Amino acid sequence: MSEIENEKPEEQPKKKRGRPSIYEKVVTNLGQIETLAGFGLTNEQIAIFLGINADTLYQYKKKHPEFSEMLKRGKDRANTKVTESLFKRATGFNHPEEKIFIGKDDQVIRVDTIKYYPPETGAIAWWQKNMDSEKWRDRKEIEAKIATAEVSIEELHKSMLEIFGEKEKEDA
Repeated sequence: MSEIENEKPEEQPKKKRGRPSIYEKVVTNLGQIETLAGFGLTNEQIAIFLGINADTLYQYKKKHPEFSEMLKRGKDRANTKVTESLFKRATGFNHPEEKIFIGKDDQVIRVDTIKYYPPETGAIAWWQKNMDSEKWRDRKEIEAKIATAEVSIEELHKSMLEIFGEKEKEDA
């Protein structure tokens, strides 16, 4: 055999398939992703804002823990804000307000007041059902054990006649 036949061809580095990732361009500012999530945007809306497909966003979440963490922190912040607002609506709260009146000679009068918002029953019910579901859920689960006895049709018919027959006599 000649030397040429014994030589192995040089192994070429494997080329990556598919389009190269644009992750580095997308996450130039991870704080921006946290802010978007903090505004209550869905993952799909964030993907559109970033100019990527929603599936790509989910891949980034799996592959890059820092990306996933920023989304989670933003969503936690949004959820906290909503929870605080719901709690206020369920318990009632005061809010400063400026009232504007028109006086004599079309004079504008501004008066600082405090407006009271009473508890809202819908918010109370939602809070109870979701935060204390053992006591307040709509559906209660009841376990019942029913003992059955074997009764012939004749015996059942006779019992029904006794029960309903007496009732017919009482009604007459």
